[in-house]
Amino acid sequence: MAILDLTVSPKKRGVESFRESVAIAEEVIRTSGLPNMLTPMSTIIEGELDELLDLMKKIDEALIEAGHYRVYIIAKIDHRVDKTVRMMDKVEAVEAEIRQREGS
Repeated sequence: MAILDLTVSPKKRGVESFRESVAIAEEVIRTSGLPNMLTPMSTIIEGELDELLDLMKKIDEALIEAGHYRVYIIAKIDHRVDKTVRMMDKVEAVEAEIRQREGS
C-alpha cells in the first residue's frame, strides 16, 4: 500500500487560474475509484504503487488533451511494504499523540 500526495500545476495559454486544471485532474482521480482527499494545496490518494504511478500518467494525458502545453507534477509517495497504513491512520495517530500530550 502507498499514499501519494499529489500537486499538479499545469499551464494553459490565456488561463491564470488552476481551478479548471485541478477539476480535470480530480475527475481522473475520482474515476480511478482509489480513496482520495482533496485539500487546498494537493490531493492525497492511496493505492498500490503501480496504480498511483499509472494514475499520474493518466492525469498528465488528460491535461495535455485539454490543451495544457506544460504539466508540472509534484509527487510525494509513502510506500510501506511491512504493513498496511491508510491515509486516515496517519492522521488518527497524530491526533492520538496530541491528546496524549495534552493529558500529560
